[in-house]
Amino acid sequence: MKETPIYAVVDNGTELRCIDAKTGALRNVYRYDGVLASGPIVTADRCTVVIKKINTNSGMVFTLPNFTLTATFAV
Repeated sequence: MKETPIYAVVDNGTELRCIDAKTGALRNVYRYDGVLASGPIVTADRCTVVIKKINTNSGMVFTLPNFTLTATFAV
């Protein structure tokens, strides 16, 4: 049976880092403009965040580990 990877996403203020929770290896980095208002929330292979910019809040859903943008929503 193939083992399902488990990811952790860490924010350092300007970027999100996808880390393999089993090995500790850095898998990918996503850099963003603005301030992280909510998240990161990781569920299975998805990560949800809300980024605050000057007058807007933008929600984004990514597929891990590549940070492929799969959905956006207004907050």
